[in-house]
Amino acid sequence: MEEEKKRKKLRGWQIVLIVMGTLMEFLALLASIENKDPEMFLAWTFMLGFLGGIAWTIVNAVKRRKVAKPLIVTAVCFCAFLAAALIFSSGETPPEQPGKPAVEEPTKVEEPKQSDEEKPCEHKWVLVDSVAATEESEGYEEYKCESCGETEKKTLEKIVLSETEYKALCKQIDYRELCRNPEKYIGEKVTVTVAVRQIVDAELFSNKKAWRAYSDTDGYGVYFDDEYYMLDERGDGSGKIIDDDIVVVYGEFTGVTNVTRALTWTSDELPEISVRYADIIGEAP
Repeated sequence: MEEEKKRKKLRGWQIVLIVMGTLMEFLALLASIENKDPEMFLAWTFMLGFLGGIAWTIVNAVKRRKVAKPLIVTAVCFCAFLAAALIFSSGETPPEQPGKPAVEEPTKVEEPKQSDEEKPCEHKWVLVDSVAATEESEGYEEYKCESCGETEKKTLEKIVLSETEYKALCKQIDYRELCRNPEKYIGEKVTVTVAVRQIVDAELFSNKKAWRAYSDTDGYGVYFDDEYYMLDERGDGSGKIIDDDIVVVYGEFTGVTNVTRALTWTSDELPEISVRYADIIGEAP
């Protein structure tokens, strides 16, 4: 009776293992069908065979039967499972299955041709604004494209004149005209021949000098006619000017300035010239 009960219990385990194995095999089959991966089903089959072999070996050992056959089955299934796992994990593509559609080569899509709107603009520049460069400041020229509306600004460097070029631009302007309409001539390049009668400091605590100078309007060589106030703006290395030097002045008219007389304490408006060049031509009596 005891032996019969043991046999029944062992048959019960076998039934449980068979049912579980069948169920797991069925689930593996469904998963492989859904993923379109038959290799998955094959791997699960080997793994279930391996687990079943272990169970078979344990049962035979408990029943004291021969375990050689279940051990061989277990080893074969284990080796097959390992081989399948290595092949599938290496990323190798399995041979094409009969009836399985071949993978189509990706179709090359031609890039759309560049439309006229995307082509770079062939600019047609038109000058729309400009400021001339001077000796004191830069200028510019502004252009606009007629096709796309893009703007471009070109910087004009400051003008650098040679001494000869500068002197050629200077002109004589009537003394009374300068005094009557100073705003009209501010910035004009002028030239005048004068005798320097007094040299004073142009500014406090500065080495800059100014001249009180007179012209010889009557032509008698006296040089005590029209009076000018001149700022010495010549560069370094220029010859030194002293009292009673007769000089031809080249410079820029900057307006009129008030000069106070030391003896009478009266003030007069005098034309002011910023001197760039001065050529000494003699000495006044």
